[in-house]
Amino acid sequence: SEEFLDEKAGSVPDPDGDVGFFGSVAVSQKLSDTWDWRVSASLLSFGDNTISVRSPTTTADLSQSLNAYTADADFGWLTTTGNTNLRFGVGLLATSYDNGIGFEVTDGIDAFRGNADVEYTGIGPKLSVDLTNPVSADGRMSLIAGASIAPTKGDLDLSITARSTM
Repeated sequence: SEEFLDEKAGSVPDPDGDVGFFGSVAVSQKLSDTWDWRVSASLLSFGDNTISVRSPTTTADLSQSLNAYTADADFGWLTTTGNTNLRFGVGLLATSYDNGIGFEVTDGIDAFRGNADVEYTGIGPKLSVDLTNPVSADGRMSLIAGASIAPTKGDLDLSITARSTM
């Protein structure tokens, strides 16, 4: 329980102040009544978020940052079934991911510090399907849905360092 943790390790901060960001942009163009192309890019990022636990004799800090990027391009085939517009896409997706974790524990005399970094960069095929279906009689309100899958092949690197000042 939180009371037990506070009693053993000191107060634990509330993570409400952590910062994250997501952004995405896409550009597309219709080539004909049945074909189009689309290019998009996305970013997911969490800044250096730190949690500190303090007691009368020990301090522990844990920090983490995360960045993930994707960029993709595809060609799509457009068709209509009843009132539903469908788009089937095939293309290529590239992705990059970086997650850094750092920690430090001190007891007033000795300190133990370390960090771990996980990085991945990959590329692979992308398949997607999108649909648009009007749900109001005048067509001003529509259901829009989409799904995609992109298995990627790339390089996963893990780097860990640690040191003690005893």
